[in-house]
Amino acid sequence: MPQVSLIDSGDLKAVNKALKQLEDGKEIRKQLSRELRGIARPLVPRVRQAWLSAPSTQGPGRGQPDLRVLLAKATRAEVRLTGKSAGVTIRTDGRRMPSGMKALPGYAEGIRRRRWRHPVYGNRNTWVEQKPFPRFYEAVAGPGDAHRAQRAIEQAVIRVMAQIVKARST
Repeated sequence: MPQVSLIDSGDLKAVNKALKQLEDGKEIRKQLSRELRGIARPLVPRVRQAWLSAPSTQGPGRGQPDLRVLLAKATRAEVRLTGKSAGVTIRTDGRRMPSGMKALPGYAEGIRRRRWRHPVYGNRNTWVEQKPFPRFYEAVAGPGDAHRAQRAIEQAVIRVMAQIVKARST
């Protein structure tokens, strides 16, 4: 599944642990999550547009779901402050794809190295090999966007750490 992590999970785990010890830590945690999601959110439409801009070989009116649309819908920003996957992540989540299509984000981006084959319009007698059409990483790695988001996230974490130090000293 294509994804880009925008911050080290260790930083967020430390902040979350410190917030648990504060009386108003729950509210500060909510504010931090909201702020982090707001920082990552502008990258999501860029990735969605990149998926939608992929060339289509599907003819109109075939009744098959458009893979580009499915990939765009499965793209989201995720903020987790706990667990081993703590972090701010932009991902095209295979779990949000229809049944039987969960691995397609990885195939479309070219992450999965195996052949990507599928039947032609459901005809199991005729199969074709699909080539990847990478879009995700190119969209996220735009001119400084991911780097700018990383800096903004680091500054938000530093502000929260300052709040924690101030609350502990009073």
